Amino acid sequence: MRPAINLIRNLTCMITFQPNQIIYLEKGTSRLYAEAIQVVPDRQLCWARPLMLIEIPAAEGSFAWDSLDQIDPEAVCPLVDGPDILWPLEQFRAALDMEVLPLLALIQQDKLKDCDRSQTHRRLHQFIRQFWQT
Repeated sequence: MRPAINLIRNLTCMITFQPNQIIYLEKGTSRLYAEAIQVVPDRQLCWARPLMLIEIPAAEGSFAWDSLDQIDPEAVCPLVDGPDILWPLEQFRAALDMEVLPLLALIQQDKLKDCDRSQTHRRLHQFIRQFWQT
């Protein structure tokens, strides 16, 4: 079983993201999209700047992430000007351009620009706590 563990570690070490690449963390029915700022390979960490948090209500737990163009704007929490995070590299996934472009357009809408900053920061901290509780 030891070779399998080494293989997983080697694959994890090969994960590389480029600066400015859009990546995400997924937990249950929530996704945190972020911009990769810098990868710290020696520590297997990624410095990332959160862009938006999408929280699908639990009742819709079977939401298909490939249909993000149909998402309710109320589920999107823009995190522009929020705190950066330093996170384990292996937990990030690369976001596809096809899913990110509609989302970036969505957070530029006037409707989302009026979000309460303290509320968005609270939701980000809640997501991080939920992520580490399991």
